[in-house]
Amino acid sequence: MVDGSPSGVTPLSSFQVFVWNEERGLVPTVATESDLKVADSWLVSDGYVYGLALHKLRFFQACRHIIQGIHPPLELELFWQAVLEKLPRQGRWFPRVELAWKSNLQLFLRLRPAPSVQETARVWIENHFDPRRTPRRKGPDLTSLAELRHRAMTKGANEALLVTPSGIVQETSSSSILWWKGDTLCTPSPSLRILPSITVNLIQQMAYEMGVHTVFRKTPLSELEGLEVWLANSLHGIRPVVQWVGNSPSITAGPVQKAPLWQRMLHARAQLL
Repeated sequence: MVDGSPSGVTPLSSFQVFVWNEERGLVPTVATESDLKVADSWLVSDGYVYGLALHKLRFFQACRHIIQGIHPPLELELFWQAVLEKLPRQGRWFPRVELAWKSNLQLFLRLRPAPSVQETARVWIENHFDPRRTPRRKGPDLTSLAELRHRAMTKGANEALLVTPSGIVQETSSSSILWWKGDTLCTPSPSLRILPSITVNLIQQMAYEMGVHTVFRKTPLSELEGLEVWLANSLHGIRPVVQWVGNSPSITAGPVQKAPLWQRMLHARAQLL
């Protein structure tokens, strides 16, 4: 089952990169610079993963938007099956599949040890300019978002908040954002510049099954004062925000009350590869 506990040592030297070859399958290659068009990643813990079918759908949809009209077409389904066969069934891994331009469009698998799972989040809130060029497609903006997250770490946070020019909350440098208004679960409006989140999709499915009311909102940061706020992504799952770092504006994180139960429910949705 996917959870936040150690399940075995995965040596950092296990990092590997493979390129897709239609005749030979996934072939080891060297990690070099390329123009990343699409990427998707998920946590694998002792062979368990949640939301894998949704990750596949998001990756395929983004790839097909890029490769439409290309001849011969890339064999996405064969590539995906080869990726699943390559994933280890022991240890904790954070594989990433990619469509990238490297003399031509190519498919890659980065087989990476998973970073340590974070149980909580501290968010830097300095009204950051949104650096993303393609907010609804994961891949092209990963480098600029990683740089922003590194800046947040120098401020004592582990995420940086992204807002609209008018101050509406969108998401963070690597996670989607949700918050509770009483017993109503709120998420940013899909009309905003946000990435369709697999983890949020799963949380909303759980909310529907439990009869929890959910709404979309365009909300300024100041309205999150004192509320239970979560960050969600495929690596860390649900992380309650325990501190807002910065003075723009200065707000206080709400008490963490609902997150533990929902974290357990999310982990329970993991399935064996």
